[in-house]
Amino acid sequence: MSAIAVERIKTRHPSFELDEALGVDWHGGDPFKTAIFNALSITFPVGERFFIDAVRAFHDDITDPQLLLDLRGFIGQEAIHAREHQRYNERLCAARGYDLAALESRSRERIAWAKENVSRFQRLAATVAYEHLTAIIADGILRNPAWLEGADARMAALWRWHSVEETEHKAVTFDVYKAVGGDDRRRRSMLRLATITLLKDVLRATYIMLKADGRHRDIRLWGRGLMFLFGKRGILRGILPDWRAFKRPEFHPWDHDNRGLVDDWLAKGAPST
Repeated sequence: MSAIAVERIKTRHPSFELDEALGVDWHGGDPFKTAIFNALSITFPVGERFFIDAVRAFHDDITDPQLLLDLRGFIGQEAIHAREHQRYNERLCAARGYDLAALESRSRERIAWAKENVSRFQRLAATVAYEHLTAIIADGILRNPAWLEGADARMAALWRWHSVEETEHKAVTFDVYKAVGGDDRRRRSMLRLATITLLKDVLRATYIMLKADGRHRDIRLWGRGLMFLFGKRGILRGILPDWRAFKRPEFHPWDHDNRGLVDDWLAKGAPST
């Protein structure tokens, strides 16, 4: 008798009041830290819709009831992420005079090209790599209070909610990829490309926003910001071991079992759904 599938990935519908915070440098008054997180948000709606399409293309190839249920949970969570970050981005740009179309343009063009020129297996492999990146960033946000130290409480709540859900579904695209015969070599090769692309997109959007604010030529601001990212205690340096783990032939996302971080968040009180 086959096991009964259990809902492990819940689609929540939180509500965040962000307008007041998005009009200012909400991350402790620091323009660079604020812009970096805002730039990361800019990448999400377009990217998450791409991820949904990439796994949905294999829905009919999955026979495991549990994986099918997890896949649907993944799609549900990512759809809400795309919705909430679209609202975030639109309100941000309205409040601060940024051009959202210009900020998203390269991502939209690249994804449109990929849909026409790249196989569904390659799109899924890319999604697995990006999901690893978002999962280790999410782990950093939940594990290290310094990442959001001084941030507006409303903004911190949104980022922690998103991080919890990225953690909950972090293995789904990987498991789909393996279930449909995806090979490790292709998966590993995608990580470097995904990392470079995400960094370029985030730093480009950061520059555009700082330029709009008249801060793009502040060398000291950039110096402090790059130390925040890449310095000895930089947030990206801190997740490097988890980034490297993806390249192991025997890798699986739950080798790093951080479900306790989700439990801690739930115990403290999740946002209203």
